[in-house]
Amino acid sequence: MSALPLLQHVVDLRFLRILAASPLPRRVPVGPAFELVLAYQAAGFVELAIPALIRTRAGHAIQPAAVVLAVTPMGHSVVARNGSLSPTSRSEPWVAASIAGSA
Repeated sequence: MSALPLLQHVVDLRFLRILAASPLPRRVPVGPAFELVLAYQAAGFVELAIPALIRTRAGHAIQPAAVVLAVTPMGHSVVARNGSLSPTSRSEPWVAASIAGSA
């Protein structure tokens, strides 16, 4: 049994569909969408650049935005099997906020 069907139930693929239909590279700020692209990278759906943490003089750590470089062939096949979602269709509010923050 493939792990892919299980992963599709565990990981929200709506943002992957948006990424596949969007021009890349695309910045993804820290937040729920950032967590999703990390999961997509672990699943092999996207190529991702994650800058190193920035340490401030006060000792705080700042995580810069991740950059989605490409949707992999596997990511495109997952999107194709599940239909398509245009970037302008209705979605969760945090997805819209992530898109606005990464433009």
